[in-house]
Amino acid sequence: MSCNRKHPLPKVGERFAKWTVTETALHVDEKPAVRVRCDCGTERVSLESNLRRSDTRGCFRCAHPARSAECRRCGEPFRPRSAAAEFCSRSCAANYRVSRRAPKPAPTPRAPRPSMADRFWAKVDRTNASGCWEWQGARLKSGGYGAFRIGDKTVRASRLAWELTHGPVPEGLIVRHLACDNPPCCNPAHLALGTMQDNVDDKDRKGRGRNQGGPWTRKNWKPTAVSS
Repeated sequence: MSCNRKHPLPKVGERFAKWTVTETALHVDEKPAVRVRCDCGTERVSLESNLRRSDTRGCFRCAHPARSAECRRCGEPFRPRSAAAEFCSRSCAANYRVSRRAPKPAPTPRAPRPSMADRFWAKVDRTNASGCWEWQGARLKSGGYGAFRIGDKTVRASRLAWELTHGPVPEGLIVRHLACDNPPCCNPAHLALGTMQDNVDDKDRKGRGRNQGGPWTRKNWKPTAVSS
């Protein structure tokens, strides 16, 4: 089926005033269109009817040289709204500012976190003349024993000092202050393993029970030098 056309389709290389056809067989909204290039180098897609009727003056830059400007970002011609306009759109202005932004400095590498053992022994005073290595961190409210946090668990400092020196405590045994009876002491030489009954018997033998009139209280207890 043939259709009657008033003008034949443009061919590649055909000129219309300042426009030169570079590509044909295009469609815009189902209407025949062609790609053309202006003598100044500007390219665009134009409907065939517009090319023959109203686009013969060339692109906007050629048609209005005093009212056109070149976008600082993309280089395309545009009609500035003011004398200070430098970009054809907000996106070009934003992309230009981002491209001109100074690069972010490289992140400073973090110092390696000290090990659990290093953090523990940093809170132990090993300069006491009595030989007791007293805990300088937080303490439990009951008994005055040192408290050390490992994850979401709190352990006695004296027990952890034993485990760091001698290994895990066997099941059913506890860590006792055998040589000094000083709750905050973390000196492994003053500690020993034993059962809970051994600890009670040792307390009764030394007369340190609360009901035995012993000298020990958390307020007035003073460590005694332990002979090596």
